[in-house]
Amino acid sequence: MSRDPGRNTNAVVCSDGGCIVSREPSTSRPSAPSPRPGSPDVPVRVAERFPSLGRKDLRVSSTSPTAIVTGASRGIGKQIALELGGRGMNVVVAARTVEAHRRLSGTVGETVEAIRAAGGEAMAVRTDMTIPEDVTALVKKTVDVYGGIDVLINNAAQTAGSWPTLVEMDVADWRQQFETNLHGPMLLMKAAVPVMAESGGGVIVN
Repeated sequence: MSRDPGRNTNAVVCSDGGCIVSREPSTSRPSAPSPRPGSPDVPVRVAERFPSLGRKDLRVSSTSPTAIVTGASRGIGKQIALELGGRGMNVVVAARTVEAHRRLSGTVGETVEAIRAAGGEAMAVRTDMTIPEDVTALVKKTVDVYGGIDVLINNAAQTAGSWPTLVEMDVADWRQQFETNLHGPMLLMKAAVPVMAESGGGVIVN
């Protein structure tokens, strides 16, 4: 990738609907996604970038776009992973849960199995967003297996059902929230953006 600041730069433009990563001349900027009310419609946002994707003609191949979805062992992350897999993308299912949790259902392996059962392609990568080495390894593994990254869905988050008072709050818990919900996604974007730009661009949804 060219490092001449006068010729090419990695541009990341964001709006309420997500981010677009591209390699553009430094004198221009890529168009930002149009804002949408409420939560972004992830499959629609991705389909706008990759119009050839569609359920009616599912063909996973070596040229299929690749998406990383964090927090994809259950809940919204799992549903996003299933949807993207159903649209013909290679899906990297990233989360901490490899073994079934006694209180929470879902594992990365179960999500991968569901995608493959529907005819899609997926890979599980255990990832703790609070560990920088895990984040870096996630990007490397994705590139090694699928050759690049086209879509990044930062869905993983640590939430609490109830909060203690300020005086009772454990500082370690406070820091854990920031490591998972803020620093982890930033590090993942930092690692993924150069890979996306190298292949012509991509989509990031936070």
